Amino acid sequence: MQYVKLIGGLGNQLFQYAFADFLLRKNKKVKLDKFCFDSYILHKCSIQKFNCKIRFASWNEVSKYYLLKNITFSNKLNFFSNKLYSMLSSIFIKGYISENHIKEKKYNNYTYFDGFWQNLNYFSANRNSLIKIFKIKKVSKSHHKLIDKIKKDKKSVAIHIRVYSGKYSKFHGNLGKSYYTKAINKINSEINKPFFYIFSNNQDAIEKKINLKEINYKIIKKFKDFEDIISISTCRHQIISNSTFSWWGAWLNQNKNKIVIVPKKWILSNPQPKNLIPYSWFKF
Repeated sequence: MQYVKLIGGLGNQLFQYAFADFLLRKNKKVKLDKFCFDSYILHKCSIQKFNCKIRFASWNEVSKYYLLKNITFSNKLNFFSNKLYSMLSSIFIKGYISENHIKEKKYNNYTYFDGFWQNLNYFSANRNSLIKIFKIKKVSKSHHKLIDKIKKDKKSVAIHIRVYSGKYSKFHGNLGKSYYTKAINKINSEINKPFFYIFSNNQDAIEKKINLKEINYKIIKKFKDFEDIISISTCRHQIISNSTFSWWGAWLNQNKNKIVIVPKKWILSNPQPKNLIPYSWFKF
C-alpha cells in the first residue's frame, strides 16, 4: 500500500489527489492520509466533497510516517521549516519521500509521499476522468441556482483575487491592481460586454484590485471553497491569481475556446514552477 499526504487548501488537495490517482493508474494500491488536518487551522479537508474514489487511511496505517508519531509536532516543525522536516523524515522514517527528493521512475521505492505535486505530467493524460471525479456529491439549492445562472451566461468570466498574509505573502506575493487591469483589458478586447463573477478570500481587497465602475460584475460570497472552485470552472473564461485554487477552476473549465489569464510570475522567488501553466493560457 502507498499513501499520499493531504495538506493545504483545496487547490493543493486536488493536486495531491491527482498524484494519488497517478500512482493508482500505475497499478498501485493507494490511500489518502488526511490526519494532518487534525491540528491544521488554516484550511479544512474538503476533498471528500467530490466524487473521490480513493479511500482514506486509518491512523494505525500512517502513524509511523509522522515524526514521533505525533501530528501536532510534525505540523509545527513542517510549518517552521519544510526542508528540515523533510530531511529528518527521510532519515528516520522508512518509506517516506518528499517531492523535492524523489527521482523519476522511483515511485516503487517508497510507500509514503509528502508534497504538493503541482506538475501537469502527473495527470494531464487523465483529464477527462478527473473532471468527472472533481464534481460535488451534494449540490445545495443556492449553489445549483448560481451554477444555472453562470451556465446561461455566454460571456461569463471568473476573476479570482487571492490575498496572502504572513510568510505566505513573502513566498507567493500578492498581485497588484495593474495585473487585473491588464487582464480585464485583454478580456474586453476579445469579448463584447463580458460579465465578471468575482471570487476572493478577502472581500475588502476587491475594490483595491479592480475598478468596479468600469465593468459589469457580481461578487460571489457566502459559498464553501469546494462550491467556489466549481463556480469558477463553470464560467466560460478565467482571470486567475497565483493560487492553486483558481488554477483548478481554470483547468477544470471544459470550454474549448476558453481564455485563461494567469500571472507571469507565479511565486516571488526563482526559478518558477515547471510544467504547471498550460501553453494555451495567457501570461500577464
